[in-house]
Amino acid sequence: MEKQIYQLEQCIQQLQLKMLTDNILYSPEIIPEHLRLMDIPPFIRAKLKAIQINPNLEKYEAQFQYAKNVGLNRMYQGQWYNEKKNGRGQEYNEKDKKFFYGYYKDGVFVQGLIITENYLFEGETQDDQFLRGTLVYLDERVFSGKFQQGELNDENGNFRSNTEKYVGGFRNGQKYGKGKYENNDFTYEGEFVEDKICGQGILIEKKNGWRQEGQFKDGLLDGKGVIIRSLGDYYEGQFKQGLRHGQGTLKREGQTYQGSFIEGKLDGWVQMTQDKRVYKCFFELGEENKNKRQLIS
Repeated sequence: MEKQIYQLEQCIQQLQLKMLTDNILYSPEIIPEHLRLMDIPPFIRAKLKAIQINPNLEKYEAQFQYAKNVGLNRMYQGQWYNEKKNGRGQEYNEKDKKFFYGYYKDGVFVQGLIITENYLFEGETQDDQFLRGTLVYLDERVFSGKFQQGELNDENGNFRSNTEKYVGGFRNGQKYGKGKYENNDFTYEGEFVEDKICGQGILIEKKNGWRQEGQFKDGLLDGKGVIIRSLGDYYEGQFKQGLRHGQGTLKREGQTYQGSFIEGKLDGWVQMTQDKRVYKCFFELGEENKNKRQLIS
């Protein structure tokens, strides 16, 4: 593997030297800094290790072309067959600031490594579009899976960054469908819509272990759900925008309340159980009128 990495880096270096020393009108300024051999970012250098030689795409009857112009501001070095790029090669497109290393078929790049000023892609391509592989941005966000129109579209795609990771469904580059998500604050497993937690799911906060389960909308419980802080501290019932709202059951400090909630607060007549006794109590926006408390049993 180290030999393969060394050979690839030498190819990059040879291409750059050829661009500068041959009678081709290129200046050093057109080569992005991240393509210079000693300046390849660590995450790109690590990605080079993942490149696999594909024997099915090797073109053994092709002839090797060294620094061949293949269009305006474009130079190619590699295998050549039927007057087209065929087999393994590398190309630099000065206009789009793109460097290609990998395999060509009938003049079209189909698999390998693409480096631009903003991203790196390693995988399969079709009609100049990502098809399947891994897309890495300079801020080290990584998308892996199947692509359409340059965006991840996959029922089992993968995303990670310095603070987040996600495995699951994607639509047009956004989390969509079922998946598992984790950041520094919580983990979530369930449904997503347009990159947002939306639908049935389970969210667990890392700091305190609190568990939220039920119907979510825009990252908050909305509909039927439950919040469990401990065995003796939980709420089960209706939510609206993350707050207790509607009918539900709240247990805390040895007391259990069953009744109606408005914006997180008990409201109206509710049933309270304490020390195996059942009371009928009246609340107004979270404040109990103890003069109205009645013992039922």
